Amino acid sequence: MKRSIPKLILLNIIFPDISGYEICKRIKIHPKYEEVPVFLFTAIPRSEVEKKMEEVGADGYILKPFSFSEFDDVLRILEEEGKRRDEIITSLRKKQRQEYEIGRAEREKARERLLKIKRLDRIKQRKKKLEIFEP
Repeated sequence: MKRSIPKLILLNIIFPDISGYEICKRIKIHPKYEEVPVFLFTAIPRSEVEKKMEEVGADGYILKPFSFSEFDDVLRILEEEGKRRDEIITSLRKKQRQEYEIGRAEREKARERLLKIKRLDRIKQRKKKLEIFEP
């Protein structure tokens, strides 16, 4: 998880050295991962899991044994995440195009100003040459 941010975390609750509840708490307080949906995956009774969910910040749970239909919520979250990501990417590209167009227009204006300055300099130089030849 150090290199990239997962779209979803399925987290077992029972581990030998640390509770999945504790891991979930740590994930949810970390600024980089707090928005990642965490689903608890466990054989612990539903009533206990439901009590702990709010405390640890879990977004849902799947009880073992499970049926694949229970993953519908998980898949919906991934689908919504994909749509949201696409909307963000589209928005960023639009903004980048607008910034490029603004930059292009500003570069064109700067180029025109520079050409005017060069023309004025040439005119001044010609005028100086003419002044030298005039008595």
